[in-house]
Amino acid sequence: METRRELLDLVRAARAHLEALADSGVEQLPGRLPSVAAKATPRTRAPVESAPLLVPVAPAPAPSSGTTRPPPIEALAATPRVGASAPPRRVLSSEERRRQLQVLSDEVASCTRCPLHATRTRTVFARGNPDAELVFVGEGPTREDELQGEPFVGPAGELLDKMIGAMGCGRDDAYIMTVVKCRSFEPADPTKDRKPDAGEMAACRPFFDRQLELLDPSALVGLGATAVQALTGSTTPITRLRGTWRLFKGRVPLMPTFHPAYLLRSPDKKRDVWDDLKQVMQRLGKDSSPKDR
Repeated sequence: METRRELLDLVRAARAHLEALADSGVEQLPGRLPSVAAKATPRTRAPVESAPLLVPVAPAPAPSSGTTRPPPIEALAATPRVGASAPPRRVLSSEERRRQLQVLSDEVASCTRCPLHATRTRTVFARGNPDAELVFVGEGPTREDELQGEPFVGPAGELLDKMIGAMGCGRDDAYIMTVVKCRSFEPADPTKDRKPDAGEMAACRPFFDRQLELLDPSALVGLGATAVQALTGSTTPITRLRGTWRLFKGRVPLMPTFHPAYLLRSPDKKRDVWDDLKQVMQRLGKDSSPKDR
């Protein structure tokens, strides 16, 4: 009887530990599970130590004829996954996804979590199709974005739309959002945009995470260093990160690349971005060869 009780306690401890790992998005188990003696209660979740949420992945294979969905993400991971299959995708109807996103957008509109709420004209939530497989993530709204209430509507947004069009995608094939939902600007010159600081990004993080959870895309494109840092937690320069697949939250393929505003200043980098986007097209089962000029 005593042996059976000890086994049950061990199973409960192991289950609690695995749930903690799953909640954090960790892809691999640490070398040792907690002992029965170390647990406080059967449901106590041990803190996750240094296991990263971000895992590099190998480039996606070229699509075969008739491919409409990418291969399972576990087939791309450089580090073996625990278990035989990827975590199940959250299944929401289009109507329910849109309803929940609207609720979230309303919460964002009334947010007072950081000082930016005191100077904003309006919040900027997103534009595009919430049912799209492809999501682009930028850092935050510009002055033009705030005036129109949508992200990427100025010159950088026009270039982004051209990039999306070159991928063979229309307005219904992509969703565009930003990490921070309120515009940040230089106090000395309110007409000049600035990069969101760490506190502003942290304040918006719950909205940002929930938005991506509801969207559940097949692929993410991180636009620029600030957005990629928010997505990955990495401070590695974007020049070293771009062009290499990563996994967001241990599951969603993420392609870091340059921000369209940077391309306006450095047009010679457009070829690099096009190379990155071709990988995204291959990942989504789109043929990139006819547009490779």
